[in-house]
Amino acid sequence: MEKILIWIAAAILVLLGAALWLVCRRLFGMAILRDGNFTADVTEDFKKQMDESRDLIERGRALYDSLPYENLYLTSFDGLRLHARFYKNGDGKRVILLSHGFRSSGRGDFAAVFPLYYETLGCSLLVLDHRAHGESEGKYITYGIHERFDIRDWAKLLTDRAGGDVKIVLDGISMGATAVLMASGTDLPDTVTGVVADCGFTSPWDIFSHILHGTFHLGNFPILYLVEHMARRRAHFGFRETTTVRAVQSWTKPVLFVHGTADDFVPHEMTEAAYAACPAADRTLILVEGAMHGCSYLRDRARCESALRQFFAKVLEK
Repeated sequence: MEKILIWIAAAILVLLGAALWLVCRRLFGMAILRDGNFTADVTEDFKKQMDESRDLIERGRALYDSLPYENLYLTSFDGLRLHARFYKNGDGKRVILLSHGFRSSGRGDFAAVFPLYYETLGCSLLVLDHRAHGESEGKYITYGIHERFDIRDWAKLLTDRAGGDVKIVLDGISMGATAVLMASGTDLPDTVTGVVADCGFTSPWDIFSHILHGTFHLGNFPILYLVEHMARRRAHFGFRETTTVRAVQSWTKPVLFVHGTADDFVPHEMTEAAYAACPAADRTLILVEGAMHGCSYLRDRARCESALRQFFAKVLEK
């Protein structure tokens, strides 16, 4: 009888282990694979804030679609062919690099500010397709860990093309904000003069932990550890390789941090943590009351546009 109970217990443990492994594989696929199907729940408040600015967004998308552009490509440090659109404006010496969010695009994330950046400020725009997005190669989304080096390499490509007198600003939203802040800790060329980071998370580990707790009501152990193991083995990155807090500690050029206080996907405290860690004398934090994820510019356009105009006047002046 005792042996039977031992076998039953062992079988139960094996089944539980197999079930746990399958759950982790499922989560890995949802969150990290290019064709995964994880998307954040869209709340009615978020829909409302988007709908209130629908005309502005559609105008930006129409401009994006109508302007001539050049397709640019580079090979990443790990051999992927990456793509970006370059919208040249004037002499091409003042460039904003646009870093989009998770499973999104530059057209989707930056439509509202596209007219401001291109028409009003007269800047050239480099609109990235991050690895595993759009026309870029890649099977795995790495939440800024590998994308930071891609951004560094795009900045170097722009510098090689335009010369050492080009001025480049890195501008990211959501995962794209995480990526540009993480890029600030790499060997960026001196031509990068500033960073704009809107509603970025501090690290893959932190945002996955937040989602596990908030959405699935689960703790980090053992699921997050197992999914990270899969990521290291298959996608060659870890969730804790770096953080925005760690990366910005060596960045001394201007940074504009933006986040909405009603963001229910990425807590605004993550942006506040990066802001607090940044030693730059010229750094600004804008918290937009009531703004949902990625909606700060839509929620308080006057305040955000004023801050952006002042910021770009400083970092892109000739």
